[in-house]
Amino acid sequence: MDGSQMAELLAQVAALKLQVGASTSSYWPAVITGFFTLVAALSGGYLLESLRYKRQSSAVRTALIAEVKAMTKIAISRNYLGYLSDGEQGLGTFSIKIPDNYNPVYAANVQNVGMLPQADAELVVTFHQYIQSVLQDVSPGGVLAQDFAPRESFKETRGILKAAIDISGRL
Repeated sequence: MDGSQMAELLAQVAALKLQVGASTSSYWPAVITGFFTLVAALSGGYLLESLRYKRQSSAVRTALIAEVKAMTKIAISRNYLGYLSDGEQGLGTFSIKIPDNYNPVYAANVQNVGMLPQADAELVVTFHQYIQSVLQDVSPGGVLAQDFAPRESFKETRGILKAAIDISGRL
């Protein structure tokens, strides 16, 4: 190889180095753009999901509390505590025909109760357990619907209903 060929070969190597150097430095803007696009997409998705969860939990809370308040208002307006007090005095039986879907909001959202703040979730679940207990007692065939129902049963059921009404006031 003579000097001119060597010079030409070195020139080609230098040109290749420039091309390789230029191409490796040109991918950084694409990498940086891709990285920030990924971060924006992930954080945007997280923010949207967070907002959706917050709206859903607020809607579930509002609906569950509205149902609790409505059930309480019905019990008060129908004077169920008064009837239970009468039963404590030995003045008869107490029976209410209960529809199967007396708590449709709770039944439809029982899996979402965990979305509520812990204190509200505990109160909503406790309220419904108390009401279910009262309904068992006053349903046809329940202990208070029987002839000669024990006075103590009326007192216990009245206490449970009163506790449920108190919970409603705390929500």
